[in-house]
Amino acid sequence: MRKLGRTHASTLRLMEQFPDYIFSQSQPLMYQEMKDTYPDMFEEVKRRVKEGRWEVIGAFWVEPDCNLVSGESFTRQILLDTRFIEREFGVVPRTCWCPDVFGNAWTMPQIPAKSGLRSI
Repeated sequence: MRKLGRTHASTLRLMEQFPDYIFSQSQPLMYQEMKDTYPDMFEEVKRRVKEGRWEVIGAFWVEPDCNLVSGESFTRQILLDTRFIEREFGVVPRTCWCPDVFGNAWTMPQIPAKSGLRSI
């Protein structure tokens, strides 16, 4: 939790120093942890999202292993994530962020596309 707090606190301070600085966070689990552990910071992040300086990306609760998980698991993660993001930030995520995968299940491209996500 301390690493989460330090990372995002540093990011918010950089935003104060550099008006063109934009940041993105891809895992809603981190937002939930921030909301629970650092509620003031979470409110500051919400303000930055409204300003357009903090991008809420990703459509998975956590970044999954895309080789082993079932389509049902992908769908459940997307549903959980998008509901959380819409409720907390008032935005609809349109990006499926999976940077550290070593290949994808054959169903992977279809699930995000049918979930309304524009890019993987």
